[in-house]
Amino acid sequence: MNMILNIQALPASLTFSFLLIVLVLTLLKIFNYNRFCIYEYLGIAITAIIYFCLKWLIHDLVLVRDIVLCVLSCATLGLSIYDLFSYVGKLNAFQRRTNSLLKNAPFDYYFISNAKDKIFDFNDSFVDITGLEKEELYGTLGLQTLLAKLQITSINNQPISETLFMRFHVDYENSCNVKTPSHFQMTLIENGQEQEFLGIIDPLFQKDKFIGRCVYFSKSNKQVLVDMGGRPY
Repeated sequence: MNMILNIQALPASLTFSFLLIVLVLTLLKIFNYNRFCIYEYLGIAITAIIYFCLKWLIHDLVLVRDIVLCVLSCATLGLSIYDLFSYVGKLNAFQRRTNSLLKNAPFDYYFISNAKDKIFDFNDSFVDITGLEKEELYGTLGLQTLLAKLQITSINNQPISETLFMRFHVDYENSCNVKTPSHFQMTLIENGQEQEFLGIIDPLFQKDKFIGRCVYFSKSNKQVLVDMGGRPY
């Protein structure tokens, strides 16, 4: 008798477990990838609607109702897992191509930040010029790091001022709205001497979704950046 009761309770337990995992995966995608998948919520909503409909229509066939709900929740979980792995796979492939391009190009400094402008990749020279350790640099805000850790003396041949910083801040933030790279000139103190750099802010998109920025500087290979095109600040 106990075994029969356990078997009858299994579909309901699985349904609860499946939906709980869907919730966890959804939160993971929202907080880590800023991704909202409406199909998961539709799956949960449809499961809930069918549950109440079957509860009202079927009074005696509880096991049948639980099995139907279990199948629906399993399908929702499968969709959630597929969406997560599909998105992460495409994002990683895109990042690998971007990283390969950047690391093989003759740039003096570069970093890549995500949609929230948190830095997740950079070259060693950028670590050196910021004065931070690699572990400290991961997760810092790209724009904040640029303005606070680099010794900037001018931007676009204009002496540094609060107004200029604010203008650069606005242009930097607006780069997520266009798919065209933006270039600028910046004078930095490097090894105790002023050096002229040409910089590029290259927004990264997956289809129409903004996923981050590449920011890189070059003083000896400016033509490489100019050839990338883009709009000046």
